[in-house]
Amino acid sequence: MPEAGLQQAGPESPYGNPIPGLEELGEKAEAEAFLDDSMVSLADLDATGGKTVVVRRIGEPIQTDAQLMYTLRRAGVQPGSVVSVSESPGGVLVGSSGEAAELDPEVAAHVFVAKR
Repeated sequence: MPEAGLQQAGPESPYGNPIPGLEELGEKAEAEAFLDDSMVSLADLDATGGKTVVVRRIGEPIQTDAQLMYTLRRAGVQPGSVVSVSESPGGVLVGSSGEAAELDPEVAAHVFVAKR
């Protein structure tokens, strides 16, 4: 369920990423930078003591891993969702509603969140 109050700047992919080149197809949306000052990757987030964040984007490098994407969906890690993040021995533990996924730093670098 999308977080109330999240502003959509323009057309986005199902993974929360801006869709480039729409102006050439007649769309009026302004291109949005991939990252803004409010976003950080899960790999760069200080999850000491646990944090609650809003998932904003899932980077293209991990979108082709069907098993990983299934795991993220089960854990509630989707753009617009509020998730809990904490440190784990293998990287970070992220999830909601009792489901969680452990992401190593390489994968966590491609999940972008906004602090609440």
